[in-house]
Amino acid sequence: MAESRPESKEDVKIDTQDWEETKKQGPVLLKVVLTNKTEDKDLKVWYRLTAGPQGEEGLNVQLPQSRRKTYLSTNCSRVMELLLKVDPSKPYFCKNIEDITIELESTVRNTGGSTQERG
Repeated sequence: MAESRPESKEDVKIDTQDWEETKKQGPVLLKVVLTNKTEDKDLKVWYRLTAGPQGEEGLNVQLPQSRRKTYLSTNCSRVMELLLKVDPSKPYFCKNIEDITIELESTVRNTGGSTQERG
């Protein structure tokens, strides 16, 4: 019968990072930015990020479950999502760009005429 012996401290290896080298690095983020490049139209935009045809196996990021809505003024950009990597040791958010499907729908918010101001 073979004896099982407890592992000694020399047998156990822990993957660590040096604090001095990594203290200035922030978390690895994927930004979702929506931009309205029109000169005369405000937009109402709905979007949703979902896993592509391969499913979630090629993803290293947790996608939101619901649709998001925002209003974009003329020549406006807005950061809508900040997504963290699930496993920071992997060098990708998705193995292939087709692993993330983007559903995007927009309507013109102001179609001309007078606009009312709020106090």
